[in-house]
Amino acid sequence: MRKIVKLVRRDIEVQVSGGGLSVELQVCTALKAWARQEVQDDAADIHGLSQQSITNICRRVALALASKAAQFIRMPSTLEEQEQVVSGFRNICGSKKGFSSLNVQVVCDAQLKIRDIVAHWRGSTHDAKIFRESQIRQRFENVEFHARLQGDSGYGLTNYLFTPAQNPRTAKEESYNKSHILTRNTIERCFGVWKQRFRCLLLGFSVSLENIKLYIVALAILHNIAIEMNEGIDFLEPVTSEDNGDQQVLWEGLDSRSGQ
Repeated sequence: MRKIVKLVRRDIEVQVSGGGLSVELQVCTALKAWARQEVQDDAADIHGLSQQSITNICRRVALALASKAAQFIRMPSTLEEQEQVVSGFRNICGSKKGFSSLNVQVVCDAQLKIRDIVAHWRGSTHDAKIFRESQIRQRFENVEFHARLQGDSGYGLTNYLFTPAQNPRTAKEESYNKSHILTRNTIERCFGVWKQRFRCLLLGFSVSLENIKLYIVALAILHNIAIEMNEGIDFLEPVTSEDNGDQQVLWEGLDSRSGQ
């Protein structure tokens, strides 16, 4: 928690001038509410705060975290970083999930780190439209990355976004689809681990849609920080959830030697 407090201290101190709760207590309160999915009334009772205070604290901490998004949620900026991401998938033989009223698009790497996130479209929005309108698609169109994305059949096949072969007829197509499925497991695990860390992603929020969008980005940042700090989740119960139509996209590397 000390790392999070250090990260957001200045922002929270600016937002709240004079007196009030310590930054440490505010961060602890927000993390506890998100991680354990406490009803805000219960959380307020535990901390001796009003429900509105809990809401304000969660929003304040989320705003401070979201302002650091570019620092923790980013695509590789150098060829070396891209090759590191690519190598993470080379030993794997081979997307879609959002929640409630949001359809969340995520790009992850082999270490389950979130590399890009779009969290402002309503759940009824088609996956392909979200991707088509996203900045990450434009960046691949502009050939910023020497790699490719992997997505499920909800996306259109392009030279930088690979999708499963429909009605495979050859051994190569069958092999390709098997590899595609195995690699896709990475994004499934990313969402599973993320939801284990923060049960509110699994059970839903009881706050405004505006705050939900903000919280999702903040929780993606916390997820990445946990990965960087090698924080395990063995103490948490397995997450089992139905496929609600959230969407995911995998980062998968191109073979720069063959130029494929």
